[in-house]
Amino acid sequence: MKSIKNERIGISMMMNCGMKATIIAYRQYSDIDIQFEDGTIVKHKRYDHFKTGAIKFPENINPHIGETIKHKDHTYTIKKWRSNHDIDFVRDDGILYEHKTYYRFKHSSSFKNNNYSLKNHIGERKKMNCSEFATIINCANGRVTIKFDDGTIRENIQYNNFKRGMVCKNPHNKKDRIGEKKLMSNGQSATIICYRKSDDIDIQFEDGYIKKSISYSSFKSGFVQNPNKLSKNAVKLSRRFDKSKYIGKVNLMNCGISCKIIDAIGTSSNLTVQFENGEIREGVSYSEFSNGCLLPKSGMAFCRLLEENIMNNGQTARIIEYRNSQDIDVQFEDGSIVEHVQYTSFKIGRIKNHNDINPKSNRNKYLGMEHVMNNGMKAKIIKYRNARDIEICFQDGEIVHSTTINSFLKGEILHPIIGKSYIRKNREKELIGTTKVLNNGMRGTIVAYKSANNVTVKFEDGCKVKTNFYMFKEGRVEHPIYVRRHESYNELFVASYFEQIGFKKIKRTDTKKIDSSLEGIEFDLYNNINGHKIAIEYDGGHWGHNQKKDMKKNILCKKNNIMLIRIREPQLEKYDQDGVKQFYLETAELGSENLKILMKDILAYIQSICDVKLYIDFNKNATIKTPDSYQRTGKMNVMKNGMQCTIITYRNASNIDVQFEDGTIVEHIAFARFKKGELKKSIKDKRIGMSLTMNCGMKATIIDYHNCSDINVQFEDGTVVKHRAFAQFKNKQIANPNILIIRPNPLKDKRKGMSLMMNCDMKATIIAYRNSQDIDIQFEDGIIVKHKAFDSFQKGKIANPNISIKDKRIGQSLMMSCGMKATIIAYRNCNDIDVQFEDGTIVKHKRIGNFRGGHIANPNIKINPNIISL
Repeated sequence: MKSIKNERIGISMMMNCGMKATIIAYRQYSDIDIQFEDGTIVKHKRYDHFKTGAIKFPENINPHIGETIKHKDHTYTIKKWRSNHDIDFVRDDGILYEHKTYYRFKHSSSFKNNNYSLKNHIGERKKMNCSEFATIINCANGRVTIKFDDGTIRENIQYNNFKRGMVCKNPHNKKDRIGEKKLMSNGQSATIICYRKSDDIDIQFEDGYIKKSISYSSFKSGFVQNPNKLSKNAVKLSRRFDKSKYIGKVNLMNCGISCKIIDAIGTSSNLTVQFENGEIREGVSYSEFSNGCLLPKSGMAFCRLLEENIMNNGQTARIIEYRNSQDIDVQFEDGSIVEHVQYTSFKIGRIKNHNDINPKSNRNKYLGMEHVMNNGMKAKIIKYRNARDIEICFQDGEIVHSTTINSFLKGEILHPIIGKSYIRKNREKELIGTTKVLNNGMRGTIVAYKSANNVTVKFEDGCKVKTNFYMFKEGRVEHPIYVRRHESYNELFVASYFEQIGFKKIKRTDTKKIDSSLEGIEFDLYNNINGHKIAIEYDGGHWGHNQKKDMKKNILCKKNNIMLIRIREPQLEKYDQDGVKQFYLETAELGSENLKILMKDILAYIQSICDVKLYIDFNKNATIKTPDSYQRTGKMNVMKNGMQCTIITYRNASNIDVQFEDGTIVEHIAFARFKKGELKKSIKDKRIGMSLTMNCGMKATIIDYHNCSDINVQFEDGTVVKHRAFAQFKNKQIANPNILIIRPNPLKDKRKGMSLMMNCDMKATIIAYRNSQDIDIQFEDGIIVKHKAFDSFQKGKIANPNISIKDKRIGQSLMMSCGMKATIIAYRNCNDIDVQFEDGTIVKHKRIGNFRGGHIANPNIKINPNIISL
């Protein structure tokens, strides 16, 4: 009776990944080894997992590997595929993204990379298993770069290996192992003559016999047999072994190729077999041979190429390209080729011929269909495999692969290069010239449209404001000068002239002074002339006046003997009511000539009623000022950083410009922040022009600063590198693309012996150069200073320990921001110095940093703010 072990060895089943697997070793129910059809072996799995097909292929190769897509300014390529929900892909600049979904790869434009957590470990130090200490100096693509104490650098190391101390200083190279010798158990010395990988090496014994395709571990253990000279135990076994029982036997392997035993050495576990394609394998066990578990090195591609099968549509298909079980190409008998299908689909006949005429197929319905996408460009379906896999071509020839018919019909497919910019160009033509009356009563016209968040609006008076389309659509665009909320521009225009004869605005809280029954209403303009109470109202069409409120005001004015004069814009309805004098405008333009003529008629009407002569100078330009702008321009306040600040431009409470005492101007900030003293100089102004020497040895200068994650730098050779992070600049990690860093450092011999004058006025010479962060220098007085940065040497920032910095800095002179030269006359420490200006004024207890930056003010010089009248 066969044991369970012998019964189960050789059992084959199809796994859920679509590949056939065979049991090649059975130790117990929870410990079996299996071999996939392409020769891949997976060890130590459970038998119940094998029966349910739940054993995964370790590197499930997929036709999507290598697929490339472009998002914004970067190209992404799939590097590893585990499933639709677990893929790895890399950006064109080398950043690796792990464990993302295929849907996000296809449709998302922003990804979070895996380096953010490793940045916290930079500087971490640990002792390796080789008894050497190593420190993390950088992280990239989910890996770390470490540096040993002797300067040896290892790159592309997994953080877990570093944490467990499993990083050696000098890793083994396969070239180093070629030529390695070892004494075998049979007493002969063997030498490695070919090293492909750790489980595939060739060795040669001292008698010239060559043993191929063995593992390096077997070589190191010394258990490799030479058939010409066996060990004592092998000799005893070989005397009892009859190789004639095995030589000549032929068996059909599970892959479909026949195999023949051509030699047997010592035991049944050391057979030499030959496949029908002529390939020879050594060191094969008889159990592998008898169970059909052998596979030629060419794999299943040789076995299955040109295999034929009848598909469900009745046509015969032949495999013409076999990459792996998940990626084959087949050709039907009519010549049509179907690419990138699974071998299992081929075996069960589920591959469709795209040339079949099937009236029920959606392919014939959708192929060639044209539709306009949401970006305004026309697209056409050029390939239809199924509803979730179509290819479309835009009108400019750009092709989008592997999208869905649903996205096509909804117009949601983006152009791979221009994205949504095409619709922006069309929308720009439609919206430029659009005019709308805004909430402040002024008309605004769109004169430039770059995007929904970047629209330029021009007011009637010629002033231009940048805003977004939503604010324009809602009418909430503020004029930079005129920001009053409840009064139109023309209302203030009229008030500026009638104020000359005593008219003024009456608020709701003040009308009770005229008459208690008038409490709660207001008048745009009111005056009492010789006992005649006169009120003027400007009715703008934009405000959409409530007619009931107007009627109520008319009735109250009539009861209180108030002559009410109404100036009405042309779009308002006309109505007649006793006691109300109405004047209608022909146009609602701001400050028009028609409005001036109408005001002259009103003045003549008032003079006729009051029987008095009044004069208004209509030749004088109207002066319209907002109260806040008039009162707050020129106001000063001391900020929390100790510097005095002055308002030089006041547009509204959310938009003012201020000037610091050193002349620095900060624009477009809120008045509340100015009042609380929370203003500080722009970090952009501080960082533009900053220079540092990068790790490549070249000085780089910031020439443009958008934000902390987007800066442009220029190297001293003129090379400009764009879109880098400020942290990279600060850590000196920006590389010059024109410089190839080769270790050992090519600058070592060039820079050794270089001499420069230090800030302490002594010449120093480099006497040892290990890298850009580790040099030794010698001053001309013989003093040696070790382990300094080359950047500090270039800037002259290396001090001679025998020279006092105090003596050096006393007497230094610099021009301050106030325009006067100042000289250090006392130096206690870097945070406590006294300076004297050229007019004799002494300022005490200042910082050396403020002195160098020119930020020390002369108390006798006051800034005369440039007050702008609005």
